[in-house]
Amino acid sequence: MQHLQHAAMAAGEHVSLLGKLNERIKLSEEYKTKTENMIHRILEQHAMWRAQHTAILEVYAALGGWTKDAAQQVVAAALPSLQRSCPSDSSAPRPTRSEQIVVLDGPNQVWDRDFGNSEFQDQVPHPIEREMSQQVIADESVDVLEDDDVMLVAEEPYPGNTQSSQQPDSRSSLGRQFARSQLARMSARSSEFDSPSFCSGMSADELGQQILTDLDRIPDKEWETRSRENVRPAGEAKSLQKTLGFFVGARWHGIPMPTTDTFNFRRLTGNILLYARQLGVGEATSIQVTKNLCTRPHRDVNNRGPSWIFGLGDWTEGGETFVQDDRGTEEHELQEHIPGIGPKGKVLRGFKKDIHTLQQFDGTKIHCTVPFKGTRYAIILYAINRSYHETPALARALLVRLGFNLPLHEFEANMQAEDEELAGAVVEGRPEADEPGRHPPPTDRPRPLKRLHEDTEEAAAEPQAPSAAKPGQPAMALPILQPVFRSPNEPEVQELWSDSDMEALKDLK
Repeated sequence: MQHLQHAAMAAGEHVSLLGKLNERIKLSEEYKTKTENMIHRILEQHAMWRAQHTAILEVYAALGGWTKDAAQQVVAAALPSLQRSCPSDSSAPRPTRSEQIVVLDGPNQVWDRDFGNSEFQDQVPHPIEREMSQQVIADESVDVLEDDDVMLVAEEPYPGNTQSSQQPDSRSSLGRQFARSQLARMSARSSEFDSPSFCSGMSADELGQQILTDLDRIPDKEWETRSRENVRPAGEAKSLQKTLGFFVGARWHGIPMPTTDTFNFRRLTGNILLYARQLGVGEATSIQVTKNLCTRPHRDVNNRGPSWIFGLGDWTEGGETFVQDDRGTEEHELQEHIPGIGPKGKVLRGFKKDIHTLQQFDGTKIHCTVPFKGTRYAIILYAINRSYHETPALARALLVRLGFNLPLHEFEANMQAEDEELAGAVVEGRPEADEPGRHPPPTDRPRPLKRLHEDTEEAAAEPQAPSAAKPGQPAMALPILQPVFRSPNEPEVQELWSDSDMEALKDLK
């Protein structure tokens, strides 16, 4: 009898040990997967650095055609501006929030990397958005501390790791000014290709057909963009797609803001959201609309996972969205080496989702488009994750009025009745003036610089007339990108720098 009891106890211990061993194996597999993803991301970043290195060498080779005298003149002229923009003793840039690598605990959070604008959805800024953000910065520059840095990240001014750019109150105020200025500039703007009206009272089938008709009205030239290079098929410089709703970019200093197309296509945006609600879409902050785009395998690492997709059009023979899942029954073979995804020939397991009906998937997992024939519009609704708590109240009010079901969150700025009234006016297309004291910059000359030092009433230096460009040198136009502050001991500088001048300076750096 005792032998039987001992045998039963031993069997129980073996089962317990086997269970623990299986748990350890599962945990090891999770760490293995996360480690592989980490390696892929490192390789992806390495590939991007190599591409940047190649581009730098090309610029260097192009500069080889300059004469020594011409190069010396440009460098000498650039030196005062560079000194003003780098007030510290060290010439090395200080690390910013946009340049960090963080190692997190646990198998579910191993890497979290952020390399400036490379992870801001790879979005090419609309010129008017850049102009608006620079105008607000210029108007509010009197409140910026003297030692603030402005780092150029992917051709965009981005705030350095300074006191004013890190303070919640400062960023909340900046976001409010951004949203107010954007609303005033864009309130009455609309694309001629926007939907004729907001559609209500239609069935889901009728509304879907109306949206398809409206999408077909938009010419390809209006769709073209260089944004989101990571999803474009290899060798293609442009793709046909639009982003509606919130976007996080360097041009808005990392604060979520509505895209320009949200204003230009506000009726189309509202109709898509109405149709999405009828289909059963959940929370979302943004919409990606693509036309005939066969996306490469990629991850949307900066978004929250849950995404919804549906399609419109007459495409055939494919067009499904493939989503990686180790439990999947379908396979997708990589046709090229993709950094962070895998080498050419690697086979991914997962599921193909037919987007003729609404489908939900995890956007942080590898996904792509199965090749197809015909016209295919893919409409993806998702929620941003980066800096969502900093979203200005006025911007949220606008998207709610358009029909977005925004995720709940504890925001830094609370929505007021005035925000809802202004948002309603914008949706209806009524022009709204900006706040008193802020005016659009003149088109014929740059805005005068605001002075910061001491209690002086001296006006900023007036810009001089542009001088003729010498052969072999860039033309000196006058529009300025960003206000530059001087120390009290520095002499007055009369000439301001143009966009082309700044590009030349960045190339020289």
